[in-house]
Amino acid sequence: MSVKEVKKVLDRAHEDQGFHDLLLKNPDEALKDYSLSEKEKEKFKAVTAKKLSSYKSKLDKRYSLDGSESDEDDWWAESVTD
Repeated sequence: MSVKEVKKVLDRAHEDQGFHDLLLKNPDEALKDYSLSEKEKEKFKAVTAKKLSSYKSKLDKRYSLDGSESDEDDWWAESVTD
C-alpha cells in the first residue's frame, strides 16, 4: 500500500482542477508519475466525480480551524486502498 502516494494524488486532485479532470478522464495519464499498487490504480480508475468530490470534502475536514492537520487521515486510505 502506497498511502503517501494516495495522499499525494488526492491532495493534488483537491488543489488542481486540471489534474482532477484528468484523473477522471484519463487516470492512466494522471497516475503515471505516482508509485501506486495496481489495486490503488484500479480504485482511482473506477472513481466517479461524485466520489472524488467526497474524498476532497473529507480532505478539507482534515484541517482544523487554525490550519493545523488533524490525525484523522485514514478515511481516504480505507476508501482508496482497501
